[in-house]
Amino acid sequence: MRTSGREPWRAGKSSCLRRDRSDSLQPKTTVVRLRPAILLLGTLVLVAACNRPAEEPPANVLATSVSSTLTAQPTEEATAAATALATAIDEKTPEPSGTPDDKSIEVTPTATVELTEEPELSPTPSNTPIPLEPGDPRLGINLSDPDYIDDFSKRFTWFEFSDPESATVVWDDGRLRVTDHVTDGILWWTTTAVVAEDSYAEIMVQTSACSGKDAYGMGIRVGGDNIDRGYTLEISCDGAWRVRKFIAFDEIPAVLLNWTESDLINTGPDATNQIGFLADGDQLFVFINGVLLDPIAIEDSDYISGVPSLFTNASQTTDLTVHFDDFRLWFVTP
Repeated sequence: MRTSGREPWRAGKSSCLRRDRSDSLQPKTTVVRLRPAILLLGTLVLVAACNRPAEEPPANVLATSVSSTLTAQPTEEATAAATALATAIDEKTPEPSGTPDDKSIEVTPTATVELTEEPELSPTPSNTPIPLEPGDPRLGINLSDPDYIDDFSKRFTWFEFSDPESATVVWDDGRLRVTDHVTDGILWWTTTAVVAEDSYAEIMVQTSACSGKDAYGMGIRVGGDNIDRGYTLEISCDGAWRVRKFIAFDEIPAVLLNWTESDLINTGPDATNQIGFLADGDQLFVFINGVLLDPIAIEDSDYISGVPSLFTNASQTTDLTVHFDDFRLWFVTP
């Protein structure tokens, strides 16, 4: 299961890959919301990525890519940069409005100080550690005090794009809406700019119409030159979960743990689940609604650092859509 280590991920690169079509995607403006204590990229670069391999590689593989670096800058400048990169691409995702609210997401020397006053950035006023059961691999993490929080009250903290022949990722009234339009086995994802090695991440997910192995999930330690590798936790509509390792856009992902049913997963349309993914050294652990699914670690040592990702993966339902909300991340310290 283990292979040799790979070249460390280089931050600041964004890429969109397509294995079976030559369609291009449109880069969008990006803005990062931070807590004062967060350890992040020195230049506040938002990483964007948008395609993963199919279950089986199609014949006559054709891959195209668009690479760019978008730094956190005032909204108008970032929009201009994104527009320049999107030449000849039909605009499908609305630009941010020019309302006074835009000023609240500008990255300025005082912006992080103001964020500490927002109620949603303080899960518990006292930051008292939440008790954990003996043997919980999260022991030592103060779950009441995340190092990074995104409640999706502001737009452009995750990469957005729209292509009716592949997928759509767009901010939708305080949540991130992710749609996989085609049941082609290709998994698209979006990323944000929080770089972490050992970490634990949680997010709330609500499904819409779905069935069978239609899936959604979260990736960790996502990186590579094309932002095409990392570990993924996938949850299916019918109540199963699996963990895979994505290696490259033109390689079949390795299955680290295949589909496993769990009564802890809320199933069917309009179900809500909190999913958690812990990476500590070469060990991976999965949580559903705050409960550890398997005390036996999934082990793999290939990737040591990267960013989080979010995705849907339509297996049976065209236009499979889920909403993500309340993303939180903790850095794991020795």
